Amino acid sequence: MGEKEKLKKQFNKKSKRQLFVSCMQQFLVRTNMAKWMDDQTYLKIIYYARMGKKLNLSEPKTFNEKLQWLKLYNRNPQYTTMVDKDAVKPYITKILGGGG
Repeated sequence: MGEKEKLKKQFNKKSKRQLFVSCMQQFLVRTNMAKWMDDQTYLKIIYYARMGKKLNLSEPKTFNEKLQWLKLYNRNPQYTTMVDKDAVKPYITKILGGGG
């Protein structure tokens, strides 16, 4: 098999997984299952669809598992401010001062 065929096969495999994940997320939202489902279950379903393996939240080892754990259990209200571009400007000015 040539290099072109290998790349084409890889692309098709990745595209199918991305399509599956997109369809899974749309299904959960359209059927309102995402509304009554707890965050942990939703993350486990989407993680399995994207990564092809179970999400280990009890002992996260990989970087992605640790990020998912942080999403669930490290809920600091300041994070909401820090990811909002408009809200973070006054926050930074307050901390660093309004020097010009």
